[in-house]
Amino acid sequence: MPERSRRTVAYLCTYFWRVLRVNVEYPAVDFNPADALEELTKQALLLYRDFPWRKTVDAWKILVSEVMLQQTQTTRVIAKYNEWFTALPDVYACANAEKQEILRLWSGLGYNSRALRLHQCAKIICETCRGIVPRFRHVLMRLPGIGAYTSGAVCAFAYDEPHVFFETNIRTVLIYWLTNHPDWSLQSTGVSDVYLKPMLESLVKLACDTKFSIRTLYYMLMDYGAYIKKTQGNLSVLSKAYSKQGKFKGSVREVRGAIIKALSREGTIRYTMIEDQYDPEKVKEAVSALVAEGIIIQKDEVLVLS
Repeated sequence: MPERSRRTVAYLCTYFWRVLRVNVEYPAVDFNPADALEELTKQALLLYRDFPWRKTVDAWKILVSEVMLQQTQTTRVIAKYNEWFTALPDVYACANAEKQEILRLWSGLGYNSRALRLHQCAKIICETCRGIVPRFRHVLMRLPGIGAYTSGAVCAFAYDEPHVFFETNIRTVLIYWLTNHPDWSLQSTGVSDVYLKPMLESLVKLACDTKFSIRTLYYMLMDYGAYIKKTQGNLSVLSKAYSKQGKFKGSVREVRGAIIKALSREGTIRYTMIEDQYDPEKVKEAVSALVAEGIIIQKDEVLVLS
């Protein structure tokens, strides 16, 4: 059998095993999308959260906000979002900015590789798309660091396009509805997105059929999820996709952030300056990773941005 055919068969076997396993673990439950949409709509105004990126349909601004929001609390992003667009008002300004400026503006958000990938995105969009963020999801996913969630979010929030995508608040709402269903009980394996997907698909389809804004639908889901977390607890921990972030203080992430912050401010720093402040083993690991990722260059005892 040709190699390509073997890979195809293996993929199909894996796919159907996952589907069958989900159906065994969690029998299907009746889900009425009309009732769900009515529940969301009734409390939409009360639960609505006002963010600067919700006041625009500019696809670049939405893309920047979504990358900033990855693994970062919303309250921390607001000020950085405003600071970013004060300094770099559009995609061309970002594409033409120096790496040091990009990292300086990103400082405090963590995971600095996100900033550099966003910088690469800006360059590609300006060079190949005339400065216009693609509206097709498969094209968006070719950009550096843009995955299933971010591409779907940009399509929904900037272009009001109907796509299915997950994040913690969306999962929280869907699992909340499940836990309140009389025919459903949690198994030890956790809830897969494969199981949740038909529920979300039916909601998106209903929104399309009734000409209800996809953008508004996802805003309502996320706002309701944030409310449930405050009042019922974080039900997304029941999801298979849930992972708890490790402690920041004393971590390699903290060292990485300190290195990038110092470099964005000074341009070059000595290795010993960081080693004097943090665990030498963690400094070694952080520096090695940053060099491997192409973010910095180490020249003997001197660190510089690549």
